[in-house]
Amino acid sequence: MVVVPSLLAGRLLRLGRTDRGGSNTRLADETGRGDGQGTGDGRSVRRSVVRSLSVAAPDPRPLPDLPQLERLGGSPVTPEDLTGQPFVVNLWATWCPPCRRELPMLADMAATSDIPILLINQGEEPRAIQDYLLANRVSPAAVVLDRSSAMMRALENTALPATLFVDESGQVVATHVGEISRAAMTAQMDELRGE
Repeated sequence: MVVVPSLLAGRLLRLGRTDRGGSNTRLADETGRGDGQGTGDGRSVRRSVVRSLSVAAPDPRPLPDLPQLERLGGSPVTPEDLTGQPFVVNLWATWCPPCRRELPMLADMAATSDIPILLINQGEEPRAIQDYLLANRVSPAAVVLDRSSAMMRALENTALPATLFVDESGQVVATHVGEISRAAMTAQMDELRGE
């Protein structure tokens, strides 16, 4: 069975084969009713979407080479800055609603975490990012620029936000696509620490 988030219908859909093994497919909302009515409140749907989007990498895979990245102040971020330690990469943009919701929490965690958290903006101009951060009272300390969105292309990622958890050997051990909660961040970071 494949889980597919349906943006148009606003509910989580499961696409599956009929019990007889035929070629007919049926759509059932996450309540299993199959009539498309659902619960209407959206809470259980949101929980299902979050659970379905946080996935451990089936086999750790190497993080692609980092593109040319720089901090908002202009200083470069190099692979050597991250060598030999676990770290977290979050890809985001100011035009992305779930990115905007999670960004203050991620910036707060980055300010106090022993594991580096890079908040890598995808393809926006520094001035627009600075204005957004200032207007929303978000610390720019962990914000990194990827002016050409090269990181998204290298990861073959087509959705924002996306959060990658990288171990000390440079292997991506877990990926979360979509808005991430503080609890999910904490749990994944604890795993990076070996806790």
